Amino acid sequence: MSRRAIDVQPPARWPRATQDVYEGLQTYRIVGASACVTAILGALHALAQDIASQHRGNVYGELVDAGARFCALKPSTAAYANAVQWLLTGLNQDVDANEAASQVADRVNRYTTYSRRSLERIVDEACRLLPAMGHVLIHDYSSTVLAILEEAARRGNVMTVCVTAGAPVDQGPKVAHAVARAGHRPVYLPDTGIGRVMAEVDIVLSGVETLFLNGDLANTVGTYPLALVARDVRIPIYGVTERIKIHPTTDTVRAGELSARVLHAWPSDSSNLPAGTEVRREVLDLTPAALITGYVTEEGIIAPSQVRAALERFYAELASAAA
Repeated sequence: MSRRAIDVQPPARWPRATQDVYEGLQTYRIVGASACVTAILGALHALAQDIASQHRGNVYGELVDAGARFCALKPSTAAYANAVQWLLTGLNQDVDANEAASQVADRVNRYTTYSRRSLERIVDEACRLLPAMGHVLIHDYSSTVLAILEEAARRGNVMTVCVTAGAPVDQGPKVAHAVARAGHRPVYLPDTGIGRVMAEVDIVLSGVETLFLNGDLANTVGTYPLALVARDVRIPIYGVTERIKIHPTTDTVRAGELSARVLHAWPSDSSNLPAGTEVRREVLDLTPAALITGYVTEEGIIAPSQVRAALERFYAELASAAA
């Protein structure tokens, strides 16, 4: 599947629920890698059910094609490919459509249970790291980071949360509202303002788009300079992530190989730019493992050097869960 797939409409034969997820991922209406994975699996489940009810085609073949289309939306996001692999590996291709749809439903339910328990463990572990009534800095939307902040507030730890604008994805206002709803005090700042507030911050929590085997982190553009500033003032920065976001084969990449791009207009008003100006819309950057204090995962806090071993344990646990 070519990278041009992000510009195409979902196939008309797909059910509306599957099309809605595809379009939601295209337009960043659905955000947060964990939430996106759940949505993709739900979309593939809806597709399998539709194929069975309409008595058309081959469920496995259509799921392979649809899975490739979803993965092509963000080729650098390992969780998409890992989730599709979880759904398809070992799926019986010879059964009838109804039985295939039933197998898909069972696998989606098993993953949902596994993921929910994983999130609970991550949230509990991260809450232990948070300073009592302290200052936290977060950058762009992460459903896992927001779940941690919600639980911290429920436990009575109300904090000041510095929220960046998160350009060019521009999810900062959405994040600030979520922080306020959780009961914390949001402080909103431009991405370039992190140097002004970092000395006031106790800890940085970062979402994770993809975690590479050497411990490098791909996340929303701006994470790398944020980590540099945090190191300069000796503030710990933790990535919070399920292990499904670990890339299964790649040690690391060059930043230029991270291919996700924002699809909405950015900047919102380009009329003030000189004619012919090149506008960069890359969504992701790469933060070296040396800048990351640790990763909060469902198996606890691990060092960047332990990522490869964590992936091996994850696959063993997932195979057991699917048995």
